[in-house]
Amino acid sequence: MRKNVTKDRLIIISVLTLITGVFWISLEVYRSLVTDKITPEFKSEITPLNPRLDVQVLDQIVAKRSLNVDLQQPLQSQLNIQLTTPNLHSSQPTSSPAPTDIQPTPLPTKSNPVN
Repeated sequence: MRKNVTKDRLIIISVLTLITGVFWISLEVYRSLVTDKITPEFKSEITPLNPRLDVQVLDQIVAKRSLNVDLQQPLQSQLNIQLTTPNLHSSQPTSSPAPTDIQPTPLPTKSNPVN
């Protein structure tokens, strides 16, 4: 009699576990079918591109990337750059773009360790 009760309980637990598993799997399948996996940000990024190329824009890009330099003339005159020298006798202080007192940092060596 004791074996029948244990066997009946195992069958009930097995059937309930099977029902729970089938219900869980069906809910996950339904959820994956209903929910949208693509975010609005991603949708805006995957819009199709226009296959027509704008030739004028491409010509402008090529013109900007090429630099026509005549090696017979000074580069300054070709690029229309005006080099100016600072006025050393002016009363207004000028700021220098880089520090003036740069000292190298000593590196430790085997014979002279840095403290």
